[in-house]
Amino acid sequence: MTTKDHVADAGTGWLDGLLILAVLALAGLLGCVVIRNADVWTHLATGRLINNGQYQFGVDPFCHTTADDVWINHAWGFDIGLYWVFQQFGGAGVVLMRCGIVLITTVFMLCTRRPGSGLAISAMVVAIGLIAANGRLPMMQPTLSSYMDLSILMWILHVAPRWRQRWLAPVAVFLLHVHWVNHDGWFILGPCVLALWLIGTLMQGKENDAGTGFWWSLVACALFGGLVNPHHINAYVLPDELVPTFLDPSICAQPFFDALHFNAFDGRFRSNQPGPAYATYIMMLLGIASFSLNLASKPWRRLLLWTVLTGLACWRARFIPFFVIGTAPLVVHNIQEAMTRFLEPTAYVRMVGITIRSVVALAILGLCFAAWPGWLGPSAQNALRTNRVGLRIEHDTGMEELARRLNELQTSGTLPTNPHVFSPSNEMANYMAWYAPSLRSFIDSRWRLHAPRIADFLAARQFFTNLDSGRHANLKELTATLKPYQVGLLAFNGSDRGDGTGPGRVLFTDPQRFPLLALSGRATAFAWNTSGLSMRPLVDAARLAFAPQAASRIAPPSDEEPKAQTAWERYVSGIRPRSMQLEEAAAWHEFTDASQMRVNEGMKAAAVASLIGGAGTDASLHLRTIMNFHPATAAAPNRVIAPDRVASAVLAVRHARAALAVQNESAEAAYRLSQAYSRM
Repeated sequence: MTTKDHVADAGTGWLDGLLILAVLALAGLLGCVVIRNADVWTHLATGRLINNGQYQFGVDPFCHTTADDVWINHAWGFDIGLYWVFQQFGGAGVVLMRCGIVLITTVFMLCTRRPGSGLAISAMVVAIGLIAANGRLPMMQPTLSSYMDLSILMWILHVAPRWRQRWLAPVAVFLLHVHWVNHDGWFILGPCVLALWLIGTLMQGKENDAGTGFWWSLVACALFGGLVNPHHINAYVLPDELVPTFLDPSICAQPFFDALHFNAFDGRFRSNQPGPAYATYIMMLLGIASFSLNLASKPWRRLLLWTVLTGLACWRARFIPFFVIGTAPLVVHNIQEAMTRFLEPTAYVRMVGITIRSVVALAILGLCFAAWPGWLGPSAQNALRTNRVGLRIEHDTGMEELARRLNELQTSGTLPTNPHVFSPSNEMANYMAWYAPSLRSFIDSRWRLHAPRIADFLAARQFFTNLDSGRHANLKELTATLKPYQVGLLAFNGSDRGDGTGPGRVLFTDPQRFPLLALSGRATAFAWNTSGLSMRPLVDAARLAFAPQAASRIAPPSDEEPKAQTAWERYVSGIRPRSMQLEEAAAWHEFTDASQMRVNEGMKAAAVASLIGGAGTDASLHLRTIMNFHPATAAAPNRVIAPDRVASAVLAVRHARAALAVQNESAEAAYRLSQAYSRM
């Protein structure tokens, strides 16, 4: 050991080991959070198709609008692995699969350091980097493979020049890119990183560690490795996030796409993801400081790569994990080189090092404590959406059951062959892909594939947004927009309806044009008879409420006193999620209001008809039918009650009581119950 190399000796080695264990524990906790991104179901559905031999490369099997488009699916390898793990081990296995990827990435980041140096600097930088990357780590997406492969590539860049068998490096790069191109479209980042490293090597103007020929061979092997895929040369397309021009600027400016365009310094990014945002700023400051201290060594290739990756992170917050994984080894090398020049290994320096290591180890353990409830990741302000530790895929039960029900209706022949579905939420398309493979959606989150149709999607979505907010909504414009696509089914989830006068409530009022086909939790599906279909409602509120087979015992109120969760219970298990019963109670409230609204409109139409002598009009007949159903109201037409209002109110009571029996401390369940009683 030389006097200038600050290696881990017997006195600090155990502290370095503690630091590494703490960082790995942090990585494991960040990798074991609950999976909430809905597009995991589309990836699982793709893996199922490939496994069953039903997948055709280049053809999109999920949407009815992409028949003439070519789908370059780089993630097919990821999808196969994901499907196999899910089939063998369920949702817990998928979470552990992601945890393994995060741990492998962390290990390679820790190993990419200056030869002979200790692990303390690497542990500190990597811990900060993990928090910065945690804005995207909770997503179970193919990009995780790119994070892992980039960390391996950075390790190869730093250690390959020291290998005795130089031919191993080109082979390793080739095999790495064969894996990368078949798992994620970001594989193109590999050749770019190698090219930047080569350019930086040429800029240094001196004999480098391996010679320019060595780096040229790595670039060539990376490019050739990217050709080993089912799409061959067509796989060389830029990722969607790097091609902002595939969408019209007016479309990109829509609030719907805001999350795609946040930059690292956007206030909305800081408010939605405070931990990752401030950790990113610290990483950038560390990079600036490390290069400032180490300019004497002329680290041009590291500086060039750091500048490009930092620019990507500043441009789009979604690129921060690539910035972290690519630049953390560069920062570590700079700091370790600067320390060898400015610090002598004296006893005082050693004591300071021990103190710093101890403090950092305690800080990382504190971060592990904060990682359990999800305080270090996105949605930290929403306790119900925080990415806390949990071995499960959390999904919307209502959308799952709705998709299952529509699939049953389709396979039984109740629905027309291959009905086309439109939903204002692209999440519904993901559930359809897995739970209703016989149906085809209008659009999903593969925005570049759907670029020619995004304007129509936003126009149609605006109709339902207007309904949700009570603004004027032009049905003729919606019909003109969707008619070329032959849409026959409309599907909504709770966020589409909202809690007020959403589109669900409005569509409930017109069962002739929009018959209700299925209702589950907050999710609803309607046929659209004006599109050429001729269907009747398949959800009968009276039968569900009063038929003998549906007369299940209403859950009695709990005798226990309402007990709120303690702070420790909220930390360990999180706030209890809204039950499906509560969601369905809210849906039946909307149905009840819509039923009475329909009667009120009919009464107004009948009154107008009677004034102009049209006693035989449909409205007048409708009014007489209602009065015949409720004879007691014939003398008091202002008290007419819709036939299905009582049934829907009973259903609302039933579901609200069931929700209150499960969570007797739920103020919303108590409110829904009182609201249901008031409507009976």
